Amino acid sequence: MQRKFIFIIVLLSLGLVINWSQEHTIEGRKKLTINFFGTLLTHSGKKYDVENITIGHMYKQIPVYEYPSKNDFDPQTGKFNYNPRDRTKRTITRLDLTEMAEIKIDPQKQWYFQRKGGRKVFFVPLTVISNNPKKTKNKYLIESDRTITLDNLIPDGKPIEMDVPPKAVRSLVIKGYKEQKREENTKTKKKN
Repeated sequence: MQRKFIFIIVLLSLGLVINWSQEHTIEGRKKLTINFFGTLLTHSGKKYDVENITIGHMYKQIPVYEYPSKNDFDPQTGKFNYNPRDRTKRTITRLDLTEMAEIKIDPQKQWYFQRKGGRKVFFVPLTVISNNPKKTKNKYLIESDRTITLDNLIPDGKPIEMDVPPKAVRSLVIKGYKEQKREENTKTKKKN
C-alpha cells in the first residue's frame, strides 16, 4: 500500500514539473524560430491564411507511416492486421515541412489498430505534394489525433492559435518559411 502511495506522489510531482516547464506567451505557446506560412482549407469549406504551422508541434522529422495495401486490413471493419507504427515491420518516413508544397487529407478513409485490451489508434491517409519541380505526390498514414497547430491570421487583429485535427483538413498549402526572432522579454512566462 505504501509503495502505491509513493508511486502516485512521484507521478504527480513529475506531472507538475513537466507542466511548469512548458513556456507560453500571452499569444499562446512559445513559437519556433522558423515560421512556416500558407493557406488552410478545411472540409467544411473555410479558408484561412495561416502561419507558425507545425504537425504534432514539429516542423522537421515528422513521423508518418507506410500507406497500406488491400491485404493489410480487414475491409469490413478497417482494422489493421499489424501496427503501422511498428518499425520492425513497416517503414516510417520522417518528413520536413521545408520539403512540402501541400498536404491533403481524405477523412472518408480511416483505419485503426488495437492491441489486445488497448485503445484503438485511428489513422487517416495523408497525401504530401513535394515542393520539387515535378511536384511529386506520396501517400502516407498519420494518426487522426495528431494535431496540426497554426496561427490563423485575422485581418486587423492578432493571430489566433488553432489546433486542427487532420480529419478537418482538406488542404494545407505551405507557401514558404522565414526565420523569426524569439521574444525573450516580459511577455514570456511559465505556465502555472
